Amino acid sequence: ASARLDVKITSSEGKVEINSPNEIVLRAKESALRIDASGVTIITPQKFTAKAGQHLFTTGASETPTLPIFPNNVCWECLARRAAQRGAFINKGDGR
Repeated sequence: ASARLDVKITSSEGKVEINSPNEIVLRAKESALRIDASGVTIITPQKFTAKAGQHLFTTGASETPTLPIFPNNVCWECLARRAAQRGAFINKGDGR
């Protein structure tokens, strides 16, 4: 997904999970947080600040995310028919 302005992801009663089998990168200007098979890397040309009441560094561990299994065959005719029924823009009401 792309956006010209802000994007906000919120879960009001649960959690937000972002899963990838390869890599996740969170980037803002010249700083980034990269998560991949080799570990977690923080990249910044400026100050790195960690605020916590306690810092615990324990031995390494790993977790394997459950990723969805997508079908091998896609009904292209069905997708085209559904896409034709949808507009390119979302109506947000009175435009205010």
